[in-house]
Amino acid sequence: MASFWMLVVILFPIACGCGILFLPEKNRRLFLGLSAGAVFVTAVAAWVLILNPPSESLTVFKFWDDLVIEFRIDGLSRIFMGLISGLWPLSVIYAFEYMAHEANPGTLKERTFFGVYTLTYGVTLGISMAGNLLTMYVFYEMLTLVTIPLVLFTLTRAAIQATRTYMVFSLGGAAFGFISLIFLMAYGNASDFTLGGILDPAALGGRDNILRFVYIMGFMGFGVKAAVFPLNSWLPKASVAPTPVTALLHAVAVVKSGAFAIIRLTYYCYGADFIKGTFAQYIPMGIALFTIIYGCAMAMKERHFKRRLAYSTTSNLSYVLFAAMILSPLGLKAALSFMIFHGVMKITAFFCAGAFLTKGSRVYVYELNGLYREMPVTTTIFTISALAIMGLPGLPGFAGKWLIAGAAVADGGLMPVIGVGVLIVSSMLTAVYMLQPVTRIYFHENKGGLKEAADPGICMILPLVLLTVAMIIFGLFFTPLTDFIGKVAQGVI
Repeated sequence: MASFWMLVVILFPIACGCGILFLPEKNRRLFLGLSAGAVFVTAVAAWVLILNPPSESLTVFKFWDDLVIEFRIDGLSRIFMGLISGLWPLSVIYAFEYMAHEANPGTLKERTFFGVYTLTYGVTLGISMAGNLLTMYVFYEMLTLVTIPLVLFTLTRAAIQATRTYMVFSLGGAAFGFISLIFLMAYGNASDFTLGGILDPAALGGRDNILRFVYIMGFMGFGVKAAVFPLNSWLPKASVAPTPVTALLHAVAVVKSGAFAIIRLTYYCYGADFIKGTFAQYIPMGIALFTIIYGCAMAMKERHFKRRLAYSTTSNLSYVLFAAMILSPLGLKAALSFMIFHGVMKITAFFCAGAFLTKGSRVYVYELNGLYREMPVTTTIFTISALAIMGLPGLPGFAGKWLIAGAAVADGGLMPVIGVGVLIVSSMLTAVYMLQPVTRIYFHENKGGLKEAADPGICMILPLVLLTVAMIIFGLFFTPLTDFIGKVAQGVI
């Protein structure tokens, strides 16, 4: 019976989100209250499941044999659920104040936003609790569909173009993921995710390299949402969406779902031993390393502030993929740790960018000149997040990069060691593109011509303060979390 609550946690925010879409207009308090209530109640329930996971799985629908829709909570699920359920409530609080600027309060447009935003929470939880590749694939496709209205929200020409690109890339990538699903059904000996893989050696019949090629197709397919090169162009374009959406895309749901799906595919479907030491390891690792440098280079030249952060996400997510492709317990531990740390750091940076936009109409990097005098709290928080993303010791970015470098050195292979050099170069480039706005904020004069700015109200400031506290705690006391993640990577949890 305990496993039934997994389905409740998934369906409750989906039902509430759909309900919000049909509420009467002009009753803003009602749909904001329902959205907040749904998200917070779901978050509490999700944390209960994280801390006390049911031992059995839940089969919701059976097509035939092993082809079932099934939910199960394992160690990896608990990590992703924790990230989602920790950050989503803060995003909703932030959106209360932000969306009053983006849309007329109480209108159909704003109500639609909160309805879809709440619905997306349940879909993302469905990905985290999927017990097999089919279930994850179904919710992965649903995530694409439910986030389309969020990217399209402003209905501008740029938003329409960004939505078209997002749809084409996401649906096309999912097709490659589906090919991996078919081959795993044909050559796998179980339907459930299993650390070490589900391939049946007796069924391969000498087709190992074909399966490895199909794995690369799956990596690139799920890698669309993880923004790997050359399938990343949708991500900067999606920055035209409201900031709560871009924070969702870049830090919590979409890009993390891509990285999560790749980790599932690699460690829990094909198995690290099947891939390690073959072209199926080296090609994805090479793509991840190139994407790290590419994202940094594009961020350095980008003048639009949110798009600069988007290119930064492109680079940072490939840190996760590079660590995962080391194909060792240490590599998996480093990948999952950095995935958590990046989520906290990047959502903070995007929330600051949203505050700069709504409270001062600052869109481009050069418009941040002297902003500290007008927005001291927000700019201080952004500075901390920028230093964390750079990898300053004492903040979580440094801890995550240290774990990745340690896993690469411990592996001892040529490409992982090259990857350490790439991490060093990318850290220097990250310092350049993140410190530039910081120096403009503190050391440049505002020559006028811009709207007067001020720190936002409590609904936007409170999430920023809480996230900053979380960054500092993770930076100084990361060992308990990384030890737990290490046990997950070893299969102990």
